[in-house]
Amino acid sequence: MPCGLSGNACPSEEDSRVFEARKDSDSVLVIDPLDGTKEFIKGRDEFAVNIALCTRP
Repeated sequence: MPCGLSGNACPSEEDSRVFEARKDSDSVLVIDPLDGTKEFIKGRDEFAVNIALCTRP
């Protein structure tokens, strides 16, 4: 998944091959586009979009 941020890997939970290919990157952008799918479908407000930039110390 290209993420438009130069030099950052951007794996998705559906494609672990991307994560394996980029696990040694200096930074990785991890996105869960919809955490709480069932709640979202039911029209509840108990869902989230999770975005994390993981970097090496």
